[in-house]
Amino acid sequence: MPVAIAVGIALTLALPLSANVRLTVGSYAVFPVWVTVACFAFLAPNARRAWLLLLTALVLAAFTSLVAIALGRGTPPTWSGR
Repeated sequence: MPVAIAVGIALTLALPLSANVRLTVGSYAVFPVWVTVACFAFLAPNARRAWLLLLTALVLAAFTSLVAIALGRGTPPTWSGR
């Protein structure tokens, strides 16, 4: 689950879309990523390979998030309700 949340946050921060669309895409991407990671964890040939993929995905998502924040993409979306 932390990998899926990290990927959702990375997508929310890194996509070149408006803030509201980025938030929607990042939120909706969590569930398919979670299912994919869970399936791979059970279908991996051994535990070492499963953990290696999980840690690699987590590190890549965290790195993408940090780069996006460093580039100024970490501003939260604003709600313009009337």
